[in-house]
Amino acid sequence: MNEVFIRKMKDCDEDYQLLVKWYQTPQVKEYFHPQIINLQQAKEKYRPRIIGTFPIIPYIVETDGKAIGYVQTQPIIEGFEKYNVCNYQNPVMIDLFIGESEYLGKGFGTKIVSKIVDLLFERNVDIIVLETRGKNKKALWCYEKCNAKRIKSFYDEDYQDEICILHITK
Repeated sequence: MNEVFIRKMKDCDEDYQLLVKWYQTPQVKEYFHPQIINLQQAKEKYRPRIIGTFPIIPYIVETDGKAIGYVQTQPIIEGFEKYNVCNYQNPVMIDLFIGESEYLGKGFGTKIVSKIVDLLFERNVDIIVLETRGKNKKALWCYEKCNAKRIKSFYDEDYQDEICILHITK
């Protein structure tokens, strides 16, 4: 299986266009909202993250020199009770997707989660939180394969679905 590399997203049209493209794929459209449909929207949402004026850090995932997905990290600065992280010093949440359909179902999700988890633990993060919808069985399976433990679930009216909170600890 090919190795994955995670690099910080760049403030360039090429990286923004990747997100525009990926947000149009069925696997991203189904779970990520609001949708990004053009270059201007991508820049408005992601540029503050890239330049550091917003606390989410965006990354592009690559394998064999090809960009295949996106991952972001975000310190948890509120909602400690919702995420059950009151007893932790440096909690971080991650979100990710594989944008290139041909890389789905081939173990890349597990590799991405493992790689970002290792990176965060090297940076003294003491707990990683993942949140996904209950109907996203592939994400749940991937997270649990990476040693994430389901902490709680609750029904969300907006999504008309169960929301699952999972933790990965050192």
